[in-house]
Amino acid sequence: MGEKRSNAMTRRQTLSMMGGIAAGVPLLASCTGSGDPDGSSGGSGALKWWDHKNGVWIEPTLERVMSANPDLTIEREEYPASELVSALQLGHRSDQMPDVHTAHPSLGPISVLVEEGWFQPLGDHVDLAGTAVADRLVEGVHIFDGKVYSFPLDDGRTHEQTPWVVTDRLPMDVDPEDARSWDGFRTVAREITKDNVYAIAFAAKGPNFLDLKLQQLASAAGATHVGGIDYTTGEYVFDSQPFLDAMEFILALHSDGAFHPSLGSMGPEDAAQRWAAGEAHIHWHGPWVPGVVTNNYPELLDMGFDAWRMPGPDGAPSPVHFPPPPGEFWISSASQRPEDAALAIAAFATEETFADMVNAMATPPIDPSAVDAAEDVNEPYRRNLLNLREECRYAPAPEARNPAVVQVVSEMQGINPNPAEILQGALTETIDDWRQALTEYTSSISAERDRAIEAVASDGADVSLDDWVFPQWDPANDFTADDYA
Repeated sequence: MGEKRSNAMTRRQTLSMMGGIAAGVPLLASCTGSGDPDGSSGGSGALKWWDHKNGVWIEPTLERVMSANPDLTIEREEYPASELVSALQLGHRSDQMPDVHTAHPSLGPISVLVEEGWFQPLGDHVDLAGTAVADRLVEGVHIFDGKVYSFPLDDGRTHEQTPWVVTDRLPMDVDPEDARSWDGFRTVAREITKDNVYAIAFAAKGPNFLDLKLQQLASAAGATHVGGIDYTTGEYVFDSQPFLDAMEFILALHSDGAFHPSLGSMGPEDAAQRWAAGEAHIHWHGPWVPGVVTNNYPELLDMGFDAWRMPGPDGAPSPVHFPPPPGEFWISSASQRPEDAALAIAAFATEETFADMVNAMATPPIDPSAVDAAEDVNEPYRRNLLNLREECRYAPAPEARNPAVVQVVSEMQGINPNPAEILQGALTETIDDWRQALTEYTSSISAERDRAIEAVASDGADVSLDDWVFPQWDPANDFTADDYA
């Protein structure tokens, strides 16, 4: 766990330095109080900041805030995700919370955390009008009871199905277009598997990676879903033809001998290491791989490091769908300095931060112009981000239209084996009839949601299966905040 510290700036200096609203910087809202209990604006001591993100792009913004506000010190601690969740749970129980923190999904649904009083509104202290994030705010995701609590920084439309390759190590010349269809991808994978070097370092150890692999390849095959739910009907579709096709594609690659034989013991990090070491030709993962390569395996950059396109059944894949991206940073309800905290958070809604994200080769920022304007980034990274714009779309979020949906999801009990475990079992040959297993899971999870809806409704919530149905959704286009109206 790394600890980062920075010093801050006065609000007036911040707005002066950054050009105020003309530069897209949020303005401080007209308000009184906040700060420390004695009413002072800056207060004493450091502003405590905990997150589980990459400090390469976070630190520069905090340094800018502190340079413009010399009376403000920000002490940042960077945690692994699992440790952050534990630290926040302990801090919440013992009244030892930071002023600002990220909210990993394992902490719980945001709407539930808001209801339980974990956070206080950001919008009481800053106005985000005129920034790149202003039109990305969604009720039930970033806004609660009409108040802005947070805003997204990641674009959110980022699949993890890019084949990253080291061209100079391939045993033959490969035209990336030959690997765009599933059949073509299989052919190329078979041909480059030779001399004890496999086509793909496939991470089959953990269910999370397998779940994303299956769901996103099913999307490529035409499933219009998020989390296995087709929002045109509200039904679970884990046993639909696109999911069956995606399963067959993955299993065919395995039967072809394209996967590294240690797949059952590899997580994503292990797979990256084996790929970098030359044990496999393809690292099949997300847009952050160039950043990992630059930091950990820079020698690959001079060996033809490149990105191919996500394969689809017949070439270009159908869109992969994502819910609206969540808020990034949240003001703790325990903070005695919410205005200082808001100032620091709002500084991230700027062109400088978005440029820092691109330069760090992190997930793409919510402002696409930062990608277009970047000059010194790895070219495969930039090209892949442009590809993601073509291949990914925003989908609806039922909880944004009816917060009671979250109560239903929280009420639901897990069903096992789930689709990721079914895929894992099919790969290890511990599940023979995976098609029947998917059918049984789809039936069971549908019945479990029906039970949860009835239980939540009996407690007074106004919720039904219709809350998962969005007949106005066009899966070929982004579903935006305005579409919930």
